[in-house]
Amino acid sequence: MEQAMSNPGNLSRINQFLGKWGTFVRTWNGCALKWTLAIKSPFPFEPKYYFAKKGLPYTLRKIGEGNYSFDFSPKALKKKLMVALTYSSTKEGGADVSVSVFDKFDPEEFVKNAFAFPSENDWVRVNISAQEA
Repeated sequence: MEQAMSNPGNLSRINQFLGKWGTFVRTWNGCALKWTLAIKSPFPFEPKYYFAKKGLPYTLRKIGEGNYSFDFSPKALKKKLMVALTYSSTKEGGADVSVSVFDKFDPEEFVKNAFAFPSENDWVRVNISAQEA
């Protein structure tokens, strides 16, 4: 795989196929990558169920009007899912979330379980972008 991906032509074909859905940068070499995800949702952020389900103890800190930070316990950090999370409530009732994650983190599972959706399929209206940290 590493060899195939080192060919710029292969990388170009993959990115052409992906189109607006993403960009393939490089393969993963076995180390835990850390990413920062920017999540924009028109729905309220309600992560208690997700954190309980994953066994991620945290302390919620208010860092400004409508802005919060989650301080994860050492037990939560050992799970190598996420290392930092902040969020802001929007005037429209949604949320802007920034979460620094490791390779075990499943963004779809997080979105489906950490926001209050009026309908089960509304999770697809949440926008996620990622940057390597």
